Amino acid sequence: MATLLRAHGKTLQEAVNESAALVEGADASLTDAVATLRRRYASAGPKGRAISSYLDGIGSFCAGNYRWSCETSRYNGTGYAWNGLRAGTVTLHPERTVIAAD
Repeated sequence: MATLLRAHGKTLQEAVNESAALVEGADASLTDAVATLRRRYASAGPKGRAISSYLDGIGSFCAGNYRWSCETSRYNGTGYAWNGLRAGTVTLHPERTVIAAD
């Protein structure tokens, strides 16, 4: 989102909307692909069970990776790391993001 704000000149709401749309589209594509594969291999015996287990693993990996991306400072520097609050006010500064309890 910081890239959309800084490099592309988006407003905060535009950046949030664009980010949310990308995540929603990717989630819908993954959901469709997984459903297709589960139907295709539903009666494939051990092969179908292996594919189902693989798809379960990929789903867990994606969910965990997304959460890690939101909680780490790896991509945006230390000022952008999640501080553990689940509610509050977010203030975006050029050099850091502040999340404060209300």
